[in-house]
Amino acid sequence: MKKYLPPKVLRFLLAKKIVNKYEKVDWNRLESHDLSEEEMKLLYIRMKPIRFLRDYPLERKNKKLVLAAVQQNGRALEYASKELRKDHEVVLAAVKQTHLALEYAIGIKDNRIVILAAARNMNFPRGAILFHRTSPLNYASDRLRNDHDVVKAAVSQIGTSLKYASNRLKNH
Repeated sequence: MKKYLPPKVLRFLLAKKIVNKYEKVDWNRLESHDLSEEEMKLLYIRMKPIRFLRDYPLERKNKKLVLAAVQQNGRALEYASKELRKDHEVVLAAVKQTHLALEYAIGIKDNRIVILAAARNMNFPRGAILFHRTSPLNYASDRLRNDHDVVKAAVSQIGTSLKYASNRLKNH
């Protein structure tokens, strides 16, 4: 069985006793390396979701693991398989974590639920420089750029989103 927790990570976990932050862990089982393969994968994902999907390409098609990864860090969607980057449930979980996941989603331009969730969940690291591509409206179809609720949600988070709105809404 392949161990998914690198020794350095395992030593860190044991030293810090990080139980509540990542998941309830039976520390006796962890110390004896008696975790199932899936438990190790999920624990690794909770700590390093992007690294897990990047380093284990065979797991990129596993919906359960990809879903766990994007719930921790929406940008992990970049490393998901093409099929899962189109999957409504996976993409929605990713954009609920960060709107920046839209950059890696496939075929969502006209998905109102996903674009609206992204517009409502726009979060930026403190001190981040905002670029034009950070607005969910940048990834939306013309129909959604003309949707009052979608545009309002995006503009209420960052005013520069208005430049992606339809002319009808800009002039309204």
